[in-house]
Amino acid sequence: MNSELLIYIPMALPIIGTAFLLGLVSPIVGLILVMRRLSLFADTLSHVSLFGVAVGSWFALPMPIGAFASAIIGGGSL
Repeated sequence: MNSELLIYIPMALPIIGTAFLLGLVSPIVGLILVMRRLSLFADTLSHVSLFGVAVGSWFALPMPIGAFASAIIGGGSL
């Protein structure tokens, strides 16, 4: 085994763990949204958040701030 590869293994473990947890939680949340007939609402909020990321990057703001602000505004208007 290449010794340079061993350096990157500890950094990859949190990434793999996060991906595993996201893969477990996302279907549960999706199922709840579909059963309550809110799937289009979630789709709308994701697109509004993407707009907030674009506007936030245009004004040199951190992406989560733009996404959160636009999702709050968009969710309140729905």
